[in-house]
Amino acid sequence: MAFTSRILWLPALACAALLGVAGCGQESTRNMGDDDSTAVTETEETAPTTTETPSETSTTQPSSPSESAPGTGGDVERPESSRGADEPDRCHADDLTGSLEPLDSAAGNRYADLVLTNDGDEACGIYGYGGLELVDEDGTALPTRLERVADPAPTLVELAPGESATKLLHWGVVPGEGDDPEGDCGPDPTRIRVIPPDETDSLNVDWDLGPVCQQGKVDGSAYVAG
Repeated sequence: MAFTSRILWLPALACAALLGVAGCGQESTRNMGDDDSTAVTETEETAPTTTETPSETSTTQPSSPSESAPGTGGDVERPESSRGADEPDRCHADDLTGSLEPLDSAAGNRYADLVLTNDGDEACGIYGYGGLELVDEDGTALPTRLERVADPAPTLVELAPGESATKLLHWGVVPGEGDDPEGDCGPDPTRIRVIPPDETDSLNVDWDLGPVCQQGKVDGSAYVAG
């Protein structure tokens, strides 16, 4: 009987042992699951949200050269700081008289010298291109596009009283860009307003040289000694 009890007790003990192992295994599994969950929680950290604010960049447009509208002149061609101590003052519009001297023409092209004469009592200097504007008989400004010719380069022209400087002008008399191809080139100018270099005032010069086509396009050189 005692032997039978030991036989019955051994399976029960074995079963308990197995249950204990199984329980440990389940607990271990749960712990591993907890560890895995913790690991996932630690690795799946939300990356900090970074909002990049664009740096404020002020766009500065390149500054334009100090030039006035085409044909009007009045721009600074030779700053006062560049003048020599022994140079005369620049020629002012009130000290000058002007005239036009027609030159030989070619097919559809016209040429003339614009002459400025020192009518004052003291020497003065001219440097650069200056400006001009075409004007009709009513005194109304006409379209004018004065384009500078690079050759010859500007040079200082000193004018004693009575001396002159000249500027070569060239223009076309055949309708071109901006003109009515079936018509003429608009009203004929009757005079031009001439602005000496580095001046804003003008002097009037009579014009009897006919129309100026291509919307008043005139090529002009720098002033040279006359």
